[in-house]
Amino acid sequence: MITRSLLRSMFASCALLVASTSSFASDKMKIGITLQPYFSYVHAVVGDKAEILPLVDAGFNPHNYLPQPNDLKRLNEMDVIVVNGIGHDDFALKVINASQRDDLVVIEANKEVPLL
Repeated sequence: MITRSLLRSMFASCALLVASTSSFASDKMKIGITLQPYFSYVHAVVGDKAEILPLVDAGFNPHNYLPQPNDLKRLNEMDVIVVNGIGHDDFALKVINASQRDDLVVIEANKEVPLL
């Protein structure tokens, strides 16, 4: 029940961000994801109104991944990034901190989910 509520909040945030920027710019908003399941979730919300970019290529192991210079380059192209927020993608937090971008919107998808 809480997970559904959290996903609705995440989707609403993405939808509001896309709606607020689509009328001001001809370029699509770029929303980053850290884990592949988030591609489907974000795409279900934004459709073709935004471009969804993976921070790293598919097939990596998030538990032992070491950030690469290309990750920072990809992050610098993003307006928003959706992270897990409960430890599955800590590598992304290192890249986000290294970017020193105050303008990057970070959505922690599971921030309010109680852990067992």
